[in-house]
Amino acid sequence: MGVRVGIDKYFRTGLRDAWLNMFFVFGDAWLQDNNISDKQTTALTRWLVDAELVNPKSKKTTPLSKHLKKIYARNNLFVWAVIWNNMYYNSQVVRWYNNHINWGSINSKNELEKEISLVYPNLTQRTLSNAINAIVNMFDNSPLGAELKIGVIEKRRKKRYIKKIGTDSIHPLTVAYSLYKVAEHVGRRDFIVSELYSKEFEGGPYKLFGVSRDKLERVLRGLQEDKEQILRVDLVADLKNIYLRDDLSSLDIVKIAETKLR
Repeated sequence: MGVRVGIDKYFRTGLRDAWLNMFFVFGDAWLQDNNISDKQTTALTRWLVDAELVNPKSKKTTPLSKHLKKIYARNNLFVWAVIWNNMYYNSQVVRWYNNHINWGSINSKNELEKEISLVYPNLTQRTLSNAINAIVNMFDNSPLGAELKIGVIEKRRKKRYIKKIGTDSIHPLTVAYSLYKVAEHVGRRDFIVSELYSKEFEGGPYKLFGVSRDKLERVLRGLQEDKEQILRVDLVADLKNIYLRDDLSSLDIVKIAETKLR
């Protein structure tokens, strides 16, 4: 898959909460028989693959999807946080947004198009505009926008502005999932708190959700004290270490969430 197809593959369409709900109700069969257009179905399927809810080859639901389905009705924000985490590693436009748009910034769609063209100077304006439209559409039609405040849409006259605010109001298991997901991608299970706030860090609760350092440290202490003992921390002086368990995966965190989020 080339860069053009990779970044512009959603037909200007984002993953919508209403569609995610239908997918969880009817399963992968809904991707074959639904009331949306063929292009929307293709975009939806590609987003679900990037979210790791659908297998890219078989187009069937993944084990992760089956667990998140059970959580969705009780805590859809946790489910969307997991989805956003996974998209960071699989969707070029989501990765670009997280890596290059700063917390606290406000940009019009045109300004986002100018920003992304600096990273992909060889791609056409139309290609990049389509990618921006897709992610903005997702913010506008899911909790990633108004509730998780990753891309709050504000309309001024005829223009739409995207405010990247972030939130401390995420479930502790979202933090845990985010850390275990990073571990699986970078190949190590110990981190220093300060590196999570580095621009170069590949994911994590700050880059993906804007979680403040004070809040993160409180959450980490709580996770250490939890009976599941999901992780261990050493938060003393300036050297604040996080140690993840070798016998847990990001999917295991979701399974734990399934039992706790009732």
